[in-house]
Amino acid sequence: MLKATEGQTTVATIDESGIKDFEVLSWFGLYGSAQLPTAALARITAEVAAALRTPEIDPRFAKLGVARGDLSQAAFVRFVDDEIDKWGHHQSRQNSQAVCAILGLCLTHP
Repeated sequence: MLKATEGQTTVATIDESGIKDFEVLSWFGLYGSAQLPTAALARITAEVAAALRTPEIDPRFAKLGVARGDLSQAAFVRFVDDEIDKWGHHQSRQNSQAVCAILGLCLTHP
C-alpha cells in the first residue's frame, strides 16, 4: 500500500521521499456485538457495501484524498489483527486491552 492515493499523485509519498517502508493508514470500520444475528450481519454488510458503491462516493472520497476499501468481514478482521500487531509494541499490554475494549476490537482479540 506504499503508493499515492488516487487523485493525489502529485504529492510524493513518504516512501518516495526517501523514508522506506513507512506506512500509516487511517481507516474506519463498523463493529457490532459478537451476538449479532447472522442475518442482521449479512444485511448490514450488504447495505453498507451497496451504499459505498454508489456513483457519488468515489468522487467525494477522491476530493478528500481517501479511497474506499473493499474488504470482506474476514479480510477486515485480518487487517485489524495486523494493525494491532503492527502498532501494539507502542503501548503496554494493559493499555492495549483497554483500547481494545473501548474500540470494540475485542471481537477479534478476546
